[in-house]
Amino acid sequence: MATSQPSSRKESFEKLAQLIEILGEKCVWDRKQTPETIFKALQGEVKEVEQALQSNDAHELQEEIGDVLWDVLFFINLAKKRGLFDVKDVLDFMHEKMVKRHPHVFLPQDRAYAERLGLRSKDGKSADPVDINFIESTWGQIKKEEREQRPKRDKKLIHNGIKAVIFDWDGVLLNTLPTQFKIYKKIEEAMGLRFGFDLDQQDNGNHFECNFKLHYNQALGRDATADEIAKASRIYREHLTHFNDGLKLFEGIVPLIHELKQRGYKLGIVSNSFRDFIIEKLEEAGIFHCFDEIMGHEHGILKPNPDGILECIHRMGIFPEETAYVGDMDGDVIAAKKANVKKMIAVTYGYHTEEKLKPHDPHHLINKPTELLTILIS
Repeated sequence: MATSQPSSRKESFEKLAQLIEILGEKCVWDRKQTPETIFKALQGEVKEVEQALQSNDAHELQEEIGDVLWDVLFFINLAKKRGLFDVKDVLDFMHEKMVKRHPHVFLPQDRAYAERLGLRSKDGKSADPVDINFIESTWGQIKKEEREQRPKRDKKLIHNGIKAVIFDWDGVLLNTLPTQFKIYKKIEEAMGLRFGFDLDQQDNGNHFECNFKLHYNQALGRDATADEIAKASRIYREHLTHFNDGLKLFEGIVPLIHELKQRGYKLGIVSNSFRDFIIEKLEEAGIFHCFDEIMGHEHGILKPNPDGILECIHRMGIFPEETAYVGDMDGDVIAAKKANVKKMIAVTYGYHTEEKLKPHDPHHLINKPTELLTILIS
């Protein structure tokens, strides 16, 4: 019976690192992990290492240290995906740092620095022996010089204290504009209504409000009753299903969502659209697993009331000052600012133009999805 040859240290390490990369692409659970979730797992594994030490069980200790190593490598792989650093960067950095932190073993080539630390050398190659007191006395000095020489860094997994991004749906993630006009035309025909704009002439969202209840009230000339809204909503939903196949996410949304998730942001949606419809389209795009919370029409809180946004924030276990909200209408801006989110980002490619949004003073305006990440990390 053939036996496999023992691998070298390098081969074993590379095999494990490659496995993490494979699972990070192909495992649904692994793809959902963020720096925060892996950190929590790492904390748990460190406690299990402590328990293994206390039990004096070598096999258990080996297993638990392996779990810690796995989580560390998982962290590194998340950073690699974002172009921040890879395992080689970490290993090279640690090697250089530890050599510098042991000048009594690796005599610094900078003789002035060595003398400043109090090191002596008879042969000019290695330091003369020192005792533990010397090491402890120079440790603070070495650390201080490291901090002073450390370059400023701007690569972060999560920036500016923002931990979550909440999106509106229609006109922000999903391009529903052409379909909305078709559905409203069907409702006009079915219910004998006349909305306050020419559906045949609409080719963009400059004067269009994605708020069915608002238009229905305007068409009736009064507030619609609950039964009237329910009837119109049924018609709306029937035609939404009919036109569903033609609806697509805006270009750039899918890679943006993956990028935000890999950076560790929690993601949510607060919309007046139906929740199951939102989930269906997210699943089609392969990004449903990226979202931590989705609140649709069923929650019954319409913007500019901020309670829907606040409820989503609460469900995600964060605070308004840790949240960015992205919307495309004046009601989004008003609701987000009432909720006191850290950043209210309005998009101009949806249902409202820059001219309509500016008077409500959003914190930022963007013209395409790819600009969002720049705003978040600025």
